[in-house]
Amino acid sequence: MRVTLDTSDNWAELREVADLRRPDRLAVNKAISLSSDGEGRAIIPGSMEDDMATALLPLVITEWSLPYPVPAKRPDALSFLTLEQDDALRAAIVPHLKAIQGVNAPTPTNETPTAPSAS
Repeated sequence: MRVTLDTSDNWAELREVADLRRPDRLAVNKAISLSSDGEGRAIIPGSMEDDMATALLPLVITEWSLPYPVPAKRPDALSFLTLEQDDALRAAIVPHLKAIQGVNAPTPTNETPTAPSAS
């Protein structure tokens, strides 16, 4: 899917959500680090969304019009993004992140989810 990155008509091609695989989930989950305070409450670092996006973007960007290699070939290429470009990519990968987290994961068109059994 093609995403417009900025007002200069730069673009990026992203893998479809349905094309995500288990290694993609593992890579994103590896970027998550949670801890707890002295009372057992979870402490979520402010960088968690950045870390997840940084882990996922090289896996899903297949091409782009920017003047440097895609992040899969040059991971530091993400550091050259303007905030506008970064915002566009982050918005575009929300469905990918939801699928990785198991929220609204795509189901094949020939499958109908069933209710859990009462065992």
